[in-house]
Amino acid sequence: MFNIACSLMGLLLIWYGFGSVNAGNLFIAKILGFTGAVMLHRYSAKETYYYFRNAGYRMRSVVLSAFGADILLYILSVFLFNLVSHAAEHFKS
Repeated sequence: MFNIACSLMGLLLIWYGFGSVNAGNLFIAKILGFTGAVMLHRYSAKETYYYFRNAGYRMRSVVLSAFGADILLYILSVFLFNLVSHAAEHFKS
């Protein structure tokens, strides 16, 4: 939830700052959003997640895995969007 809110906030800041949104700006917003969510979590939640600790995971590895999955899904969605929009453009003509 924090990631979505911080990503949207980063996107709005980039949009109002540069006036346009493209895949590069969205990638920066995604990184800013994830960083903001991690910093907000570090500041507000001081408890330990016992499930991950008992399973033998460190919170750093959990956060990095979530970041990797988030970036991978973002890259995949941008690739699919470009593929579909390119196909639709050729389909029209």
